[in-house]
Amino acid sequence: MNAKGKERAVFQQSKIWVQKVFAEPVWSYNEDLLSELAHVMIESPDSFVRELEVKDRDGLTIVDVSDGTQHEPEDLVEEFRINHQGEVVGSVRMRARAQGILEHFEGIQIYIWGAATLVSVTMAIVSFLVLNRLLSRPLEELIANLDQVERANYKINLRQAYAGELSTLAKAFQRAIAGIEQRDTQLSRYASNLEDLVDARTEERDRERMNSLNAAKLASIGEVSAGLAHEINNPLTVIQGTVSLIENQIERMPTQEASGVEAVKSHLEKISMMVLRINSIVKSLKYFARDGANDPRLEFSVNQMLEEVTNLLSMQMGQYKISFKTELPAEDIRMYGQEVQISQVLVNLLQNSIDAVKHREVREITLKLYRTDRHCCIRVSDRGTGVSRENVEKIFQPFFTTKSVGEGTGIGLSIAHGIVQQHGGEIELLNEREPTIFEIRLPLFIEA
Repeated sequence: MNAKGKERAVFQQSKIWVQKVFAEPVWSYNEDLLSELAHVMIESPDSFVRELEVKDRDGLTIVDVSDGTQHEPEDLVEEFRINHQGEVVGSVRMRARAQGILEHFEGIQIYIWGAATLVSVTMAIVSFLVLNRLLSRPLEELIANLDQVERANYKINLRQAYAGELSTLAKAFQRAIAGIEQRDTQLSRYASNLEDLVDARTEERDRERMNSLNAAKLASIGEVSAGLAHEINNPLTVIQGTVSLIENQIERMPTQEASGVEAVKSHLEKISMMVLRINSIVKSLKYFARDGANDPRLEFSVNQMLEEVTNLLSMQMGQYKISFKTELPAEDIRMYGQEVQISQVLVNLLQNSIDAVKHREVREITLKLYRTDRHCCIRVSDRGTGVSRENVEKIFQPFFTTKSVGEGTGIGLSIAHGIVQQHGGEIELLNEREPTIFEIRLPLFIEA
């Protein structure tokens, strides 16, 4: 393989490594980690990478790092895609100049082969003048060790006696092999340390994300719990009172049997209604009790899902005296997906609306469901504080929040955006203030 071919091979190995290591940070838009990785690659003493430009899926630059050198005709330049879990999440433009490692390796290789050639010529000339036995064994040992070096085995052991020029050659051979082994070790350590750094940062980020998600769920449960206790207590009080009435009616049945039976039936209907109400409230808690990410995708009624979610949050809205309006069509709109995941997206949007209007003079939230030819659309609007223009492009970024410390984690809209995208849909801010409008568009369930 010629020099250009070796340069291209080393460049391709670096490209494969970048595609592997950069996939997770590009997908999560982790600008700090991408910048650190790019600087490590360029500023390393052994690196031949001169410039790295990382772009997102829309072609916008996330990180652009260079060592300040100008583009030369011999530089290798290539722009390639970055994939994450089978999806194109961005691209990287890499410019490299094969200096240092490759040139040093080629110099050593030329030196070794030159020395071997010199030994071969010398052996041919001197073989007629000296004993063949004194030269052939040392040279055979050198050649055998050279074959081992080509197989990346640097543990050579020269056992033969070397004298004169053969001794000089053997020492040069050992120095060259030691240099190659040192560079190879440095490269391996560099790659290992960089992978460990990426793994540690990824693990730390995932841990922070999960902790924040759990904190957000616990905070939501805390806000709902007070109202939930009140909502459950009222039906139970009615049940207890109704049971007492039943007992009284039964005691009077011998003299008022006909009318007593009708009264008992009436009371039992009230009990049934109250039990159903309790069941509905408790059932709504499933949207906070588990993740739902591993649920199978099934057909479900969007109308029914919206009713259960609004039933869960209605008590909180009542607590803040929020005017809540729903516009649901008579038609049962159905879709295919993970019902719990979609409901959590809606809970997040409604919770944000509650936080936005609960201290306002006008406290209004509207939930609307409608369909187009191929999509079911859920629109949440409120007359809260709105979204400032400088934050419009940031609201779906992980850990971005405008809430006070302790009130917001900054992951709600980011996770909601991911869930909607995984279902083949879109979530969009249609209007940033007066009213603030978010709309979710998801594919309809269409029977074949």
